[in-house]
Amino acid sequence: MAAPKPELKPPKTSPKSAPRTLEEAARLLGLKRIPRSELDLIDVTLKGLPGSALTSLAESLEVPTATVVAQLDIPPRTAARRLKPKATLTAAESERAVRLARVLARATEIFEGRAPARKWLEAASIPLGGRRPLDLLATDVGTELVLAELGKIDSGFFA
Repeated sequence: MAAPKPELKPPKTSPKSAPRTLEEAARLLGLKRIPRSELDLIDVTLKGLPGSALTSLAESLEVPTATVVAQLDIPPRTAARRLKPKATLTAAESERAVRLARVLARATEIFEGRAPARKWLEAASIPLGGRRPLDLLATDVGTELVLAELGKIDSGFFA
């Protein structure tokens, strides 16, 4: 006789218990509604973020929108279409924007402010091979390295 399968339950989350980093990432992207969970954020990302997320990220980073567009590897003419009212980003573009917002949100939490977080993201990091954390966000592997380094800093390792 086969052993009974364990019952799988979805994680218990509510809008009030959404992690601070998730809330901050939503704010950085200019989302009108804060996702209840990371699964909710996945759904929003797959549907496509509003094009205004590019402008919101640029304002948060205090850089021109063209800088964010280049960082997210969106061609300028495509970005011009995405920045029109009611336009949305593709799922791939949304994923890259969410990636940047999540890292900025986590860095802001760890460094206790956006200015020190931006400074860290833009400075060469010895543990990251002398590269700027911001430059590593173009890939999932690079993003994981940056998040791991932030985790080390948060745990008390100096980086």
